[in-house]
Amino acid sequence: MVPGLTRDSLLERAPAITLTLYPGYTVADLDGRAIPVGVHALSVLAACSEPIRLGALAERANVTGARDFIDFIGTVSDLIQNGLLTTDSARPLASDRRGLWSDPSVHVAMLNDVARTDAFLRAVRQTVRPTDVVVDIGTGTGILAIAAAKAGARRVYAIESSEIADVATAMIEKNGVADRVTVVRGWSTRVSLAEQATVLVTETIGNDPFAEHAFQIVVDAKKRLLTDDARIIPGHVRLYAVLVEAPPALVDRLCFSTANIDRWSHSFGLDFSTLMPNRENYLYPASISAERARDLVELSDPVELGYLDYHAPSPIPDQQVVATVSQDGTLAAALLFFEVDVAPGVTISTRPRVASPTNHWLPTLWFEPQIRSVTRGESVKLAFRQEGSAAVLEVSR
Repeated sequence: MVPGLTRDSLLERAPAITLTLYPGYTVADLDGRAIPVGVHALSVLAACSEPIRLGALAERANVTGARDFIDFIGTVSDLIQNGLLTTDSARPLASDRRGLWSDPSVHVAMLNDVARTDAFLRAVRQTVRPTDVVVDIGTGTGILAIAAAKAGARRVYAIESSEIADVATAMIEKNGVADRVTVVRGWSTRVSLAEQATVLVTETIGNDPFAEHAFQIVVDAKKRLLTDDARIIPGHVRLYAVLVEAPPALVDRLCFSTANIDRWSHSFGLDFSTLMPNRENYLYPASISAERARDLVELSDPVELGYLDYHAPSPIPDQQVVATVSQDGTLAAALLFFEVDVAPGVTISTRPRVASPTNHWLPTLWFEPQIRSVTRGESVKLAFRQEGSAAVLEVSR
């Protein structure tokens, strides 16, 4: 959520926004920046043609329930962060020099993920040529920008919005490449470079690899910061789901399960049934540690839910797939993981059973409210879609 945003925050649509409608998605153009927006964002922008309080906007959007509220606030925050909405009380994230990405523990976790770091370093060495201009978006400690310079790049632009940029600057100087690496402070969608880059490096993949911010970064970079034939690291991301068993205690700890609802109602004398989803096929998402995920029993082979080509990024289309149960068991959840083709021949997998022990990405479990028995050969239909910054997974019995 954007810092300082409250129910009384006054919101208004930024002037001179151009919207282009494509099949399945929309792109907003603001000051020459191409910003993909979800379907919910369109209604928010329409309602903010005149100043409106956040609380009134939520009522107009008929936001009900915790999940709707989370999706709504996520959409508003994305619009503010991209400059499509202005507000009188929230501080734009682009000017916020603190926060998550300046926290050393975040970068410690990524650097300790040896498989991930080594894969990106190998991809940089394999891709960069002596005449290249490289842009590294989200440079963090500067490790990939330094690698690009040492691989022979003529010039490297290391873009970073948080205070970790100070660390990157010191690292670049210490490693003797300050003459060819320029640290650019700010969000990549809001900065300009002196020249277009022939290589893009962006390790901005989160636990949800299809989150809207990652898509926006690449779309904007291709439009403003890169040459037409620029090479991009990483190249592709594929998202998978696999059916799994999960201990009832884990289900109860992470979601509004039937057992939880019954226990709370008995303990507190209140009706907690509204915490249950209003759709029978709704699944609850929750991130768990890779170590815990490795102990789960897989009940199917993985099925692909989506594919993102960084060289030609486009919104992930809605996907319906069928997972076939491979052994009798008790179905509690679908486990989502992804594979990243960092460069030809260099791939990272976050599937718990094969991922590196130092993997820093957290797998996501989508829990069924009620655990049920399944038999070998049974078909389970999964429907996946991306709604702005939120993923939605549903199951059909």
